[in-house]
Amino acid sequence: MATPLHPLRYQERNIKFKSDGTPYDDEYGKPLVIESNCWIASNVVIAGGVTIGEGSVIGAGSVVTRDIPPHSLAAGNPCRVIRQITEADSMRGL
Repeated sequence: MATPLHPLRYQERNIKFKSDGTPYDDEYGKPLVIESNCWIASNVVIAGGVTIGEGSVIGAGSVVTRDIPPHSLAAGNPCRVIRQITEADSMRGL
């Protein structure tokens, strides 16, 4: 996944040309990493450059602006780690 951004100033959004005549623009982005076994609830916004660690759960409506460590329960705006997910949270044996 990528998070493309566009310049706010209209002068920077117009296509420009390199000295050899090939076009380029000023779009850029930062990678977004969602590791294995994550649960991302509905209406979550994840900013560019963020990594969500393996096995983490992100609550509905959260705005994730910072990395979330593995095996974390996180929620809110801005999203914050509420607690670590442990073996005690397992539904096995119920």
